[in-house]
Amino acid sequence: MILRSVSLFRRGKQTWREVLLWVVVWGGIGFVGVFPEVIDMVPPYIGIKSGVNVLVFFGFVVLFYGVFRLVVKMEALERKIVEMSRARALKESDADDKMDI
Repeated sequence: MILRSVSLFRRGKQTWREVLLWVVVWGGIGFVGVFPEVIDMVPPYIGIKSGVNVLVFFGFVVLFYGVFRLVVKMEALERKIVEMSRARALKESDADDKMDI
């Protein structure tokens, strides 16, 4: 997945931030997969009982962040569509007014 992300970046389909995010996410998953005992060292520092709970909590945080980003992008797209529709309506209205003359 890291290589796929880098490939998409080279083709201009991803930003460097997205590549960095995927490298961190997949690198972290790989690190925990190779060294699972590391996840058991984290809970005492953040006040959670077990390493599995840390993974579940982290998963929820990542999912909510993803949903937040999608909502923000969707609202931006909606704003652009409204602006384009208004501009087109005004343009067509001006064209109709010129035809009446």
